Amino acid sequence: MAQTIVDPNEVQPAAAPSTSTRSNIVDPSAVTPTLSASMAANPAPALAKQAKPTAFEREYTPPPYWGFLPSHLYQQAKEGVESLAAGTYGLAKDVVTKPFAETYRKDVLQPLIGKGTGSMMDKAADAWKAGRKSEATGYYIASYLPFLGPWATGLGEQVGHRDVGGALARGGAQVAAGEVAARVGGRITRAVTEKSMTPLTTLKEATRFVAGAGDTAVEKAERVSADKFAELQERHADKVDIVRTANAEAQAAVKAGQDADQVASRLTDVVSDALPAVADTMTARAKAAYPKVGGEVPRNTLYADLKTVVDDTLKGAGRVPTALGRILDDTAPETGAGGFGKSTGPPIGGRHFNLNDPGDLKAYQNMKAQGLFTPSEISRMEGLSGKPLTFDDLHGMYSELGRELYKGDLPGDSKAALSKGRQVILGRMTEMAKADSPVTVQRFRDAQRGWQVLENVFRNTDAPSRGGSPIARALIARDPITGKLRPAYVRAILTDAKAFQVAKDLLSNYGDDTKDLRTSLDLLKRNAEIAKSAPKTAKVKKEPAAPTRTPFDPTKWREEQLERWAIEGQKLRPYNFMPWRIPYTIIQQIMSRMLSDPEFRRRIAKD
Repeated sequence: MAQTIVDPNEVQPAAAPSTSTRSNIVDPSAVTPTLSASMAANPAPALAKQAKPTAFEREYTPPPYWGFLPSHLYQQAKEGVESLAAGTYGLAKDVVTKPFAETYRKDVLQPLIGKGTGSMMDKAADAWKAGRKSEATGYYIASYLPFLGPWATGLGEQVGHRDVGGALARGGAQVAAGEVAARVGGRITRAVTEKSMTPLTTLKEATRFVAGAGDTAVEKAERVSADKFAELQERHADKVDIVRTANAEAQAAVKAGQDADQVASRLTDVVSDALPAVADTMTARAKAAYPKVGGEVPRNTLYADLKTVVDDTLKGAGRVPTALGRILDDTAPETGAGGFGKSTGPPIGGRHFNLNDPGDLKAYQNMKAQGLFTPSEISRMEGLSGKPLTFDDLHGMYSELGRELYKGDLPGDSKAALSKGRQVILGRMTEMAKADSPVTVQRFRDAQRGWQVLENVFRNTDAPSRGGSPIARALIARDPITGKLRPAYVRAILTDAKAFQVAKDLLSNYGDDTKDLRTSLDLLKRNAEIAKSAPKTAKVKKEPAAPTRTPFDPTKWREEQLERWAIEGQKLRPYNFMPWRIPYTIIQQIMSRMLSDPEFRRRIAKD
């Protein structure tokens, strides 16, 4: 509904509702005064005349409940916005096209702005004096709505006739749209100049502004969208860098493990070759440390000593250890312990050789020709039973019993028999050294301590937890075909966390003689640990997919923003019921319900 904008110093009846699409901008000098000089001098007749129904009153039937019915509020707000759209279009066009536009705005428009409320107070006073208190109350309420601007004069009678809700809805919608028009006035003026401004365009501008979906908001949203996409790209680049770094590290770890394993394998071969050589060297050195001791021990004397050990330890129930049984055979008087006159050799294929038997004798001779027996073994097997035993013979027997004792897999009574047998032989060797000279005794004791170290390092095959030597355990891990140490077993034994340190401590007994071997063990342990802990395969992660940007659609964004605003706008909060907020609340409720219609949102959002 278009309103007639008048000079606030002149009063005229409110215009009837019009369907025109433009406001009638009235020149103040052309307005016919409605208050004559006589009426001004004597206001009583004028007030009496004003008490009669006006044309507005005759044509307008006030709605019930002071116009606060939802359907009525909706209709009044809708008409208010539509009439404002048409009026704004006409006003903007006149301002742009009228000659001397600046003078026009200064002389005509500015006096109108903000003075509508003063006429409301005048009408309130006149109505009160005439006894129309209800109408006066309506004018009085309208006077306290300064934000309605110049349209308040045209809404005054609507308020005065009990349609407070309709007036607030109509005027509130208009002032909200007016505020929008003021803020986007530059664009409105530009659009009129380009002959493209229509009432629908003004309505779109107002609604978009109120709902936060104007051009400025769209531009900001587009910038935000671009910034977010740029941020996504940066995050994606960071994630790609992280994945690539992790993959490179994983592949490097696998490569490092492979390299370390190759180094460890080469070091294992070095250690496997060095260990037997070091053991032989240290054995020869320990044996050479013994002094030359003269004297002899009768065979039958040693036999009697060892036979007592076996009887006391095994008590005829246990099996005589192999080495101990062989020595008993060698030292038995007249005939061997097995009933033969000559000694039997070491067990071959699980049996002893009886040189009195033609078959065993032939087999022995063939094996002797192949070099399978040592000179001491040949001397023992072929020698006469009555020949006395020298210091070296006793030391050989002592060493032989030690080898079997340190195997580590014997029953307890067998170990006890071997240990006591060694003590008997050691006692005879000590007696022979004492009989030689005090110097010989001291050298013998020093050599014996070195021999004990040798046996503990290279022959004690017990588990390290029971005092055994990892070196000795590695030395028995031989291939039966080649006779060489098995590298895989050597590596497993010597790189064990506890066994490794025990092996190094044992080898350190020989000082610089085993320095290179200990260095090789250190490197072997270090590289074996790296190879063991390194992953066998690299767990390569897939790089994240690059983000894709959906083109920004201003129309779609506007529609979504309008929908969000419509949902929020229908929510009432306590501050919405404050007196100065009621018009805006009504407008908000009406516009949010209008925007709840998808078709309406689409038309507002679309350019």
